[in-house]
Amino acid sequence: MALANDALVVRGGLVTGEVLSLKSSEHKGVGVFGFSVYSYDNKTVEELVRAGDIDNKFIGVTRVQVIRDLGFDVVPTPGLPHHATLQIPRDAKPEDYARIADVFEKVLNPRRGGPK
Repeated sequence: MALANDALVVRGGLVTGEVLSLKSSEHKGVGVFGFSVYSYDNKTVEELVRAGDIDNKFIGVTRVQVIRDLGFDVVPTPGLPHHATLQIPRDAKPEDYARIADVFEKVLNPRRGGPK
């Protein structure tokens, strides 16, 4: 199932290019390379945080279309409910990770009093 362009994308913790590079790997058994996020059509930030059991003080939030506009994609992958992988090439450069990190808005996790 392809995610809708307006679907939210949530990543726990501070989203930096360096962190994204360090956390990128092949998703076991699926052959998708990238890093974990939570995304699903018509879900709120709070619903995605709860599904992913994200407890970080801060989270990064963007939309699928913004990622696609950069030339990458967000694809559903096995794991917790609404788990997805932000798919990037294996040979992605530091600049690619930095561009991706720049489109995630840093917000306080709803579990810690942030927007729902």
